[in-house]
Amino acid sequence: NEQTEYLELLQALLDAGADPNVQLNTHLWYWEFGLTKMGINLEGATPFYRAAFAQDIEAMKMLAAHGADPHIPTRWPAVGMRERRQQDGRQQEDSGLPWIPEGEFNAYPIHAAAGGGWQGLGAFSVRSVPDNFLNAVKYLVDEHGADVNLADSWLYRPIHYAAARGDNELIMYLVEQGADVTAITRLGQSAADMARGGRSGFFVRVAYPETEELLVSLGSSRECEHTHFLDTGDFCEGLGVHDPWKEKGIPQTTETVVPPPPPPGGNRR
Repeated sequence: NEQTEYLELLQALLDAGADPNVQLNTHLWYWEFGLTKMGINLEGATPFYRAAFAQDIEAMKMLAAHGADPHIPTRWPAVGMRERRQQDGRQQEDSGLPWIPEGEFNAYPIHAAAGGGWQGLGAFSVRSVPDNFLNAVKYLVDEHGADVNLADSWLYRPIHYAAARGDNELIMYLVEQGADVTAITRLGQSAADMARGGRSGFFVRVAYPETEELLVSLGSSRECEHTHFLDTGDFCEGLGVHDPWKEKGIPQTTETVVPPPPPPGGNRR
């Protein structure tokens, strides 16, 4: 009934034998009410991943107590089904790097807990447990042995996602746990770059100067501020350097998959 809290319902489902590791077969179109601004693709997501995205420790604990695996990643769908769901929120994949093959891993719960989805234009619409990023990441690291240096498919690590939100407290915790502040993403950006603002697609990210200075003082470099590729020439010098997908022999592509236009009278926001 309408008086049932979501955790009560989750407990009832788990007690009735619901699989805590069931994975979504496709992205949910209503995840952002039909919009695609967060840079999140939910194919392969488990209930635990969803709880991590919300920094919901109580839900994560409940799921783990019933056998949930805290280390199952999301996965990439077919190229034509990715639309505007790059991690960094670009509106199309126009980097020229190899397409990550269908079915390969995308992002892990620790990336969601650290702030995956906050780099895109839709960061303003994310709803989660208030001020719980640090606690959620600490839970994954301390209780489940999550790797603070684990890279997602675009080589973003938890420290990159923390930097993109200006989360100095989480950054310091990650560094204390051995996070590599010098790590560079597939697009050629450092953790310090994540805090600089800069263009990505058609929007400009929020800058966090204090976070940028903190990361530089810890050893992160300033590599590349902008990732606004299409017709701009804003390619980072480190783009594709040590790209794991290129190293696997996946051919580079210059093709761009552009989302279809909205139907007449459709979304005009």
